[in-house]
Amino acid sequence: MDRKRDKARNKDDTIVAIVQRIYPEAKHGPYFMATSDEFRLGSVTCSLNPEVWKESRWPEEGSKVVLCDLDEKREGWRANSGRFRRITDIE
Repeated sequence: MDRKRDKARNKDDTIVAIVQRIYPEAKHGPYFMATSDEFRLGSVTCSLNPEVWKESRWPEEGSKVVLCDLDEKREGWRANSGRFRRITDIE
């Protein structure tokens, strides 16, 4: 495992991020791109397919989301699970 991946594995690979852009008609299905101050390795993408995005509605640009199980791909970082941030997430 390389150093970048080790750094991403903090807090069980879970980050809070802000949706920057939604791609509803992408080649491999709908997804969004998000950024986070707590994740300094770049942006993270997350599929909006139901097996990955765990909510009944899609986020909007500016929505805070919780992204989990991050993997580094050739084009950047990808979340394998995502949902809206909830009041119960605030410590």
